Amino acid sequence: MTAAAAEPPLGTTSFLPRKGRVAGRAERQRQQMAHLVPLDDSPAVPTDRTPYLWLDLRRVIGVSAVMIVMVILGAIFIH
Repeated sequence: MTAAAAEPPLGTTSFLPRKGRVAGRAERQRQQMAHLVPLDDSPAVPTDRTPYLWLDLRRVIGVSAVMIVMVILGAIFIH
């Protein structure tokens, strides 16, 4: 048997763990990291779990401000 015959075709390989197979150390660590404590029923965004929220909001506000300035300048110079 050749080495190419022992390997499954590329289209049928899966990155998901096979059922009935003992999970390796990396898979166990991934499963532990995926286990999160449920949040309370509050509708607020949990800022302790979203470390980049404030940075993203600042970027959105900055881009929005630039867009508003461009719209105003475009309206002035076009008319």
